[in-house]
Formats: sequence, C-alpha cells, structure tokens
Amino acid sequence: MIYPSNTSACLKTLILVKESEFRRVQTQINKDAIVGWQNAIDIQPINDQRLSRPEFSKLREENTQYIISKYDDESFGDLIVQDGLPLNIDYLKSEITSLIPVNSIKMLLKEVVNKLKDHNLHWHDYAISEWKKSSIGCIYPDEWARQFQDLGYPQIGKHLLKSLRVVTEAELREAFKTSETDKIGLNVAHAFFHDDEAGSSSIAIQNVLEHMYSSPDKVIKINLASENCLADIKADVLFVYEDGLWSGVELVNRLNAICKTGHFTHSNLQLHFKYGTTSDVGLSAARLFAKREGLSHLQFRPAKSSHHFKFLKDGFDTRLEHLDDRNDEAIRKALDMEIEPYAFRSVEMWGEEQKEAISMCTEIGRQLVRPFLERKEQAKNIKSEIGEHTKHIDITDEMIAKWELGAHGFASTIVFASSIPKPVLPLMWLQGPVRLGNKSVNWRPLFWDARRTGQADA
Repeated sequence: MIYPSNTSACLKTLILVKESEFRRVQTQINKDAIVGWQNAIDIQPINDQRLSRPEFSKLREENTQYIISKYDDESFGDLIVQDGLPLNIDYLKSEITSLIPVNSIKMLLKEVVNKLKDHNLHWHDYAISEWKKSSIGCIYPDEWARQFQDLGYPQIGKHLLKSLRVVTEAELREAFKTSETDKIGLNVAHAFFHDDEAGSSSIAIQNVLEHMYSSPDKVIKINLASENCLADIKADVLFVYEDGLWSGVELVNRLNAICKTGHFTHSNLQLHFKYGTTSDVGLSAARLFAKREGLSHLQFRPAKSSHHFKFLKDGFDTRLEHLDDRNDEAIRKALDMEIEPYAFRSVEMWGEEQKEAISMCTEIGRQLVRPFLERKEQAKNIKSEIGEHTKHIDITDEMIAKWELGAHGFASTIVFASSIPKPVLPLMWLQGPVRLGNKSVNWRPLFWDARRTGQADA
C-alpha cells in the first residue's frame, strides 16, 4: 500500500480524467490558476472510447498498473479520479490511500480549485496575498477585476492579477545585503541616489539602508546636482542601492552625470550597483553604456533569479552587435523595439484573447493617462512660475503612447510595497472615467501612490 508523504501538502496532485473531457478541464484550470500550476497538478487523460469487454478488461489492468507505478515513481500526494474510467478503482483504493473519487466534472473541478488554493495558485487567493503585502492598496483585487467585467471583459482582470507581484521591504533588505567576502581587502561604503521627483522611492531606500547599517552617517546620499557628489568618498568600492532597474533610462542619465564628475573618471573608485529587482532591458542598457565608455569600474549586479524579470523578446541579442553606432539614443531605440508586454507574455494563459486584451488595456490606459499627463505638465508650469500665463497644455498622442501600457510599453505588474514603478500598467494605479463602446465605469486603481498622483477619492 502506498501512503502519501508527511509533506503531501507540497506534493503534486495527480488527476485522471476522461480523454474527451481533458481539454475542458485544462481550459478551466488555466482560467482559475496562475502561471506555473503544472508544478502542483498533473492531469492525465485516460482513453474512454467504447471497447469490447476483453479489450476493456485488458486496458483497465494496464492503466491501473501504469498509474500505480507513476504515482509511486513521481511521489504524488493526492490522486483525483473521475468516475467511469477503465481503471480498477477498488485495487487503486487498496494501494493508494489518498485517492479521491469524483462522479462528475463539476466535482472534479471543485477538488482542483481546493488544490490550487492549498498551493496558493488560485488567482483570487494569490492576488489577495500579494495585494496585502502593499501599504498603498486602494481597492480589493476582486473589486478591481469586476471593473473589467462591467466593461464586458470578465477574464482580463483575473489574468492580470495572476502576474501581480509585490516586492516587500524585507525582500529589499535581503537583496541589499553584502557578504563578508565582498569586503575582503577593500574599504566599502553604501549609498543611494537622492531624488526629488514625485513618486520617487529614494526615501524608502534611505530608510532601508539606515535600518541595515544602524546609523544615518554610514549611508551616503548622492546628489548628482553637485559636481563634487563623489569627491569626498573614502572608499575603494561604493555600493549604490536602488529598488528596481527597469528600462535603464534613469540609470543611463545618472551614469552620464557621474561621468561628468572629474573625481570619478580620474579615480579608482568602483561603483557596484545593487537592486531589489532587475530586468534584462535595464541591465543591457547599463552594461552597454559602461562597455562603450570603457568603464570597467562600474558593475551592475542582477537581482536573484526570482527577482529578475524578462521583458525582451525571445532570441534578442542583448549585446546589440548589429549596431554600428552605439550612442544612448540608438541603444534605447533598439531595446524599445524588442520589448514584449510583460503581463501578456503567457500564450498559455491568454490564448486567443491575447491581442484583444492588449488592445483593451491600451485603450483604458490611454483614457487614464491623458489627465495624469496634463496634471504633470501643469505642475511643471507652476514650478517654473509660468503657470498663470499658460492657457493650453498640449498632450500629444505620442506622449500618451509612451505611458498607455506603462513606461516604454513594459505592461509590468510588479510593484513595490510602498511605490509604483513607472513601467507598471496605468490601469493599476490611475483612476478616472473610462468608456469602451456603450459601457463606462469610474475606474478605480488597485494601488494608489499618492506621492505621484495626489490623494485618492474616498
């Protein structure tokens, strides 16, 4: 007799279903589960064609022995079996103590949902658990997803929530740790970039670093507005920390500013950049800059694999060896052309709805982004003391296109616990009226970063 392991909650569930029902069950699981559910559930279709009695008996014994062998060899937990299969159920029950018989597809799918929830793979449970990690949540995930249903697209909100990721302060602290071997033979210091931009996460980074290194005077604030920002640093290696490296646009701008400081270019000071999260786009932009400028004392460390995200199309050569001119603009253009919207990457999950979903989210983003960009321009005018003389703010289609799926078309669903990166889908953090065809909603966001967008309506 085969007993499931004491750690059966972590083991895969084996599901046996009629071959004629296999596609239906798989489709429903794809609707309910986040990407990667196959790591917890294995569906096996069993031939359910009508056979003669001798053929049925032979197939029943062959299937039964195959399932017992498979269950034992691959260390499954529960075994869910649909009624009416050519299997010796009594013998299976005697051999596998965790067998769960079901007499209908409805009951089978109910058991599947329970298993998905046990593994935190059901879209709703997963989304709630991620959303609760944030300190800037606005409305609950199911309320947010219901808005898509009100616009006639019930599945899109659920699919987007399946790829939601909230990176916590604890995860940043873990990513920012330096090992003792990093310090062998070297004087090291720790720093972050000071940034006054609304929505900037520099304050959060400062808090994390000061907590890690006990005293504020051990953490350097780099203000690139000063030409001497790196002049008085008594260290061989300066670790520079940021929460995320996404497009690399801001980093390249900062690297250009750093290179204008004579102290850095004429010193042996090494800058090692460490991130809570990284992307292939950002790392490529940063490393190509350093390579072009011949700056071997710049290092850009990728986040650990669970926190490194892919936005570039499969097969793209990140070295850009096809470019004759590798100036910043050419590199940026080449990278932007190869970005694949993150939230819509899984063909398995989206299926034939992928293009429609991108189009629909683009349109919602376009409607939400226009007033946001108008507010940004108004704020710029007021800051430059010309607001009273400005009668019209022109927000072009090109400006909107840069934001409608998040900055640079990233369509990211990865946020930090207390801030929203620019590449995140605007429909996750902006509010306002939205109309699609003859349907409309007063859109409310999943998160609300008041530092960037002001106060949320009650």
